[in-house]
Amino acid sequence: MGKIRKRHLRTNRYNPIQSTENSSDASAGENSHGPCQVQGELLALKNEPKSNAGLRNLKEKLGSTASEEHALGLNTLAALAIDSNNCADLMDEDLITKAIAFLSDSNALVRLAAAGALRNLSASSDDDMINQLVQCDIMSGLVDLYAHYHEHWTPQQPDNLSLQSAEKDPHAHSFIHATHLLLNLCECSEEALDMFNKAGLIEKLLNCMDPTVFGFHIAQVVADCLLCVSENNVNVSHVLLPMADKILIMIARTPQSHTEGLFYLTLGGLLLNIGYCANIQTILKAISMNLETDHVCQTNQFVHSSQGGVGENMAAGAATNGLGSPLSLQELENMLAAQQLALEMLSNISSPEDGDWEECDESIDGFSDEENMDLSESQDASTNLPPEVDEGIKHFNLVDKVLKKIPYLEDSTCTALKNLRHGETILRRISCLRTRSLQCFQNLLSVLDTEDLGGPALLYTTWANLGALTFQQNCTDTTLLEAATGAMRAVMGKLNQSKSTELNRLSQNDLQIMFNAGLSCSVDSVRSNLARMVGSLGCLIVNINEAEALVKEPAFPVLKAIVDFLLQLSSQENQVWVMAEALDALIDMFSDDKTDHLAHNTHLVDRMKGLQPIFKEKFSPLQHQQKKKKLGDHRALVMTVRDNLASFTKYKENRVAKVNKFKS
Repeated sequence: MGKIRKRHLRTNRYNPIQSTENSSDASAGENSHGPCQVQGELLALKNEPKSNAGLRNLKEKLGSTASEEHALGLNTLAALAIDSNNCADLMDEDLITKAIAFLSDSNALVRLAAAGALRNLSASSDDDMINQLVQCDIMSGLVDLYAHYHEHWTPQQPDNLSLQSAEKDPHAHSFIHATHLLLNLCECSEEALDMFNKAGLIEKLLNCMDPTVFGFHIAQVVADCLLCVSENNVNVSHVLLPMADKILIMIARTPQSHTEGLFYLTLGGLLLNIGYCANIQTILKAISMNLETDHVCQTNQFVHSSQGGVGENMAAGAATNGLGSPLSLQELENMLAAQQLALEMLSNISSPEDGDWEECDESIDGFSDEENMDLSESQDASTNLPPEVDEGIKHFNLVDKVLKKIPYLEDSTCTALKNLRHGETILRRISCLRTRSLQCFQNLLSVLDTEDLGGPALLYTTWANLGALTFQQNCTDTTLLEAATGAMRAVMGKLNQSKSTELNRLSQNDLQIMFNAGLSCSVDSVRSNLARMVGSLGCLIVNINEAEALVKEPAFPVLKAIVDFLLQLSSQENQVWVMAEALDALIDMFSDDKTDHLAHNTHLVDRMKGLQPIFKEKFSPLQHQQKKKKLGDHRALVMTVRDNLASFTKYKENRVAKVNKFKS
């Protein structure tokens, strides 16, 4: 049962193709690292066919002597860069070099346009294109741009930046675009990160992370950037560690809005990144507070308020965000972003690398050392969390809060959202939130004992609900499918470990929907998860029953269906490692000698003998060392099945022969 390691405590770089085009920085796309706002009349350009003449015209504008032409050309570049299909054509060295040069232009509006254009380009580009930008010395351009921000600068209206036009304070908005751009570059390029360290940009950013001076918009952008650059970065850790206690005090504040909640939580992620965990309870409490709000209820209220004529920007008085302020689009999106970040942080906390918790030896507030000691002694052998983390997860009821992020919206709400200007963005955020909750739950399963997870009965109910979510609702989101089946596989492993009898309630019909979906699924990881999960179910039924019961009702129909599924999956599987997963599950299931009669009644030996040449045929092209590398993490499993399949079949054949002789 593998754990999901997601070391980045933030969402992936935003894909601007999916953006809501006229959204503000605070509400664009899945996070705020995506494209800058572009004037409406320029947005149509992004879908126009590109031509050499068009690019020449763009270069001419950037080569003009008039600032107005420079700004117009850069805004055109920004509009074109929203579409990632344009990026390859726009990555012209001369064009990029000109755009970078304008980052240090004397005209504030030109600097704003340049930063916005390059931010869009970085958000739309893949890693190779990001490296091209770095090779064009974009980092030097950014250093020159940040030089315009002296120690005492402040935005004109810090609390209104996300709503005002960029032209009202181009200096502040240039800073926002530049910091998004810096984040995108450093996330994808080690060279950019190295230049960030050498240029000492962290001090420039830290000067602007106080929301009381710069507002939460700029403070959040800075915190996001620092969250990215602080991971495994000794240079950043050395600067931030002396400030950690002050940052912890900010995290401990009770947020008055979801915007504040997201900011304080991001600071918590920052402390985790730099290895500061002197009071992990404060961070766990921040995670808990951000997960408390019912995201489905709040989304329903937002839709209802928007349809009721109140408008998308401000919901009716009855629709509050759970923290006392009216529900607005920005607050809703910040709530969803905070909950996603909370799940990612909890995933990392519940799957620490060796040495991650060496300094976490203080008892958390509210729990005595004696209580922590008792907990430590009673922990399951598989638990590798320090007592204060384990106890904090229980104290804040985090498992239950994670599971409450899995439910989806009603069909009517989804339909209504699709008709709203920013509805698609909200739907994507909620889908991502569900995936993160499933991944986080899978991690928690690997470090908590069964009782701390609610007991076998609750785990079985969760497993059944995940099955309904995944297979009875015709889910087409492949990422969600993978996360759901991974969680189901982990739950099954946990039930198997505790030898739970809850699964005796399952019938063949209950499993058939799952089997049919698994055989037709095109996602390799989903089929693999199903194979291992179904194999674990078979092992569990074998373990809790005597030999005679395995070939009688109610166990036999279920076991036969499991065997048929794993053998059919193996026979039609194209990926050798998925086939190996199914065969390995069968070997585990029938390893006990009390399954001899079951093997006889399901014709296991003859069917597995028929699969041996198929497996060998799929494995043969991978014999060479270079091709073996293509198996990656699956190589050990494939090699194990290769070594065991023939010997297992021969051994079981001899055992079944004795059964046949006895029956005759």
